[in-house]
Amino acid sequence: AAVGEPFLKIGVGALIKGSCPECAGSEEYRFNSPYRFYRKPKWEVLPSPGPNEITFVSEEVLGDYGYRIQKTARLDGNVLTVRSLLTNLGKKQFTTPWYSHHFFTGDDEPVGPGYVLDLGLSEFGLKSQTPLFKQPGLGTWAADITDYSNVTMARDASISIAVKKTIPEGVKLKAEFLDENTVTLTDGSFTLHAPNGISVIEKIPEIQ
Repeated sequence: AAVGEPFLKIGVGALIKGSCPECAGSEEYRFNSPYRFYRKPKWEVLPSPGPNEITFVSEEVLGDYGYRIQKTARLDGNVLTVRSLLTNLGKKQFTTPWYSHHFFTGDDEPVGPGYVLDLGLSEFGLKSQTPLFKQPGLGTWAADITDYSNVTMARDASISIAVKKTIPEGVKLKAEFLDENTVTLTDGSFTLHAPNGISVIEKIPEIQ
C-alpha cells in the first residue's frame, strides 16, 4: 500500500499507511508507533464448553489479502494454554513473525534484579561463548540491553538473560538472536523467572 492507503495488521484491523506520529509521510512501517484506523477490527466471542475457556475470532479482508485469527485461552489449574489459529482468507500468500506478548510480572514487582529469562534457543558455531545478537532500534527508540542485563550462554549453547538493574518505565529493549552466520536451534519455548519464586514456562507444542 502507498502512503494514505489502507493495509492490514493481523488482529489489529485495517490501518492507514503513513499515518503514525513518527512516520513523517514515509511508507516504512513503524511497529512501535500508533496508526490511524481505516477500519477497526470486529472480535466475536464464540460459545465456550466451560467457564475455564474462552475463544475470540476476528476476520479482515482488504483487496487480495485477508485473514481469520482465532484465539482460545484455557485455564487448567496453574496452566494457561493459549492457542492461535491463523487462516489466509485472501488470494495472495503472506508470512508473519510470531510475537508472544503476555505482560508477565511477579506480584507487580518492577522488572529488575531477580528476573531471569531462559530461552529455548541455542546458537552453535560461535568462536566465543558470548551470544550473538542484534539490537534493532538501538540509539533511537531502544536502549542497550547490556546496560540492564547480563546475556550469557550455557554449555549447551542455550541463552539466558539475567536482569542486573531495574528497568525504568518507558525504557524499551529489543534483541534478535537469529543470525545468518550462526546455526540456531529453537523449540519456541522460554521460561521467565521472577524474584519471588514465581515462574512462567511458555511452549509451542506444535514444534516441541
